[in-house]
Amino acid sequence: MKRSMVAMMSMIILAGGVVGCSSGANSGNNTMAPKADAPKADAPKTDPAAKAKIRVAWWGSQDRNDKTLKAIDLFMKKNPNIEVQSEFIGFDDYWNKVNTQAAGGNLPDLMQIHEGVINEYVSRKLLVDLNPYVDKGTINLKNVDANYLPDKVNGKLWGVNLGTNTMTMVYDPALFEKAGVEELKPGYTYEDLANTLRKMKAKLGKDFYGITLDNGYDGFKHFVRQNGTMFYSEDGKKLAYPDDKVFVEYYTYWQKLMKEGLAPGPEIQSEFKQLENSLLVHGKAAIQPVQSNQIVALVAASKRPLKMTVYPTHPGGKEGHFLKAAMSFAITSHSKSPEAAAKLIDFFTNDAEGNDILAAERGIPISSEIRKSVSAKLPDTSKQMFSYVEVAQKYARESEAPSPAGDNEIRTLLGKLQEQINFGKLTPEEGAKQFRKDAEQILAKSAK
Repeated sequence: MKRSMVAMMSMIILAGGVVGCSSGANSGNNTMAPKADAPKADAPKTDPAAKAKIRVAWWGSQDRNDKTLKAIDLFMKKNPNIEVQSEFIGFDDYWNKVNTQAAGGNLPDLMQIHEGVINEYVSRKLLVDLNPYVDKGTINLKNVDANYLPDKVNGKLWGVNLGTNTMTMVYDPALFEKAGVEELKPGYTYEDLANTLRKMKAKLGKDFYGITLDNGYDGFKHFVRQNGTMFYSEDGKKLAYPDDKVFVEYYTYWQKLMKEGLAPGPEIQSEFKQLENSLLVHGKAAIQPVQSNQIVALVAASKRPLKMTVYPTHPGGKEGHFLKAAMSFAITSHSKSPEAAAKLIDFFTNDAEGNDILAAERGIPISSEIRKSVSAKLPDTSKQMFSYVEVAQKYARESEAPSPAGDNEIRTLLGKLQEQINFGKLTPEEGAKQFRKDAEQILAKSAK
């Protein structure tokens, strides 16, 4: 996998092929009606996507929304028989809305999903297997390596990856320079991070926070991997890490950062919750842990250069990084026009013009041809994302399997416990016990 990803990073200019659209014209030139004794001509086959209306839902930043709407406009110009209705929702409200739609049998035709809900939505029969659309060529995956298609359960393809990414620490080099502190280099430890933040705060004052308060699901999962296990067991019925010391160590570390003013308390963090309104964007923090594709939105919002580095290493531990689907498009079982939805997936995967607009904002494109055509035209920020993934591979190990059904509920559970720990209502030890007890109950229930 590493070899293929390194090859992916070679930035050579190659014209990408644009997916053509059917004109729908009859190729025959007979203008006379058939004779009475002649066999009747077959009725012209109608395009299943003709005059279709589809709804498409996604979450993300305003930058993503703007790019996606422009790309969809181009799709509709190339496919005049398909009307696309867009549903853009902030991440915090996205799952509440789509779960309500699922209960009412009114999910959009096409929805953006992440790997944590694949198994859950499959178990509820809410997604459509995409293999038939791949087999007949509606979705062309000929230039897509299997490593870029993680959304498979029992051999069926439930989503097509919209971009590959990994975790990163985005930082403001100007603040490091202002503080006279050396930028963090890959291989630094958690203690190195804390020491660096102490030096910066001493120079930049009490209103400066070194790092945003991002001690939720993704960061904890990364820390678990650094401690030698996966997050979930192979059968998806329990947590894989055997000792709650991992949980306690992780949240104790963040409590220490908050106590020293190196990370904001939850009251302050809540005022800067949205990506475009983060403490990093406002220059009040030097570092923000995010997914690698989010560098694009952060630079757009902050209007200044930002850089990326890997997560801290854990002395004596294993690598925590892994390459994953940033998010995927899935066709729902409520769709009345799945063929049209499949065409839009193909457009996002293979259309060179469309990907010029999207500019790899969701992550590195999965088509090798699109990677080549897009990478040469990208602004420096997006090129940095491409090169960062190559660096992150050196600090990565095997990817996680698709999360079991119940993962979304577990994310919510951890978010609630995280908040209580951050506010001092629970100790890390109490949170660890509560999380294991409730999470394994969720997994046991979901596995039935």
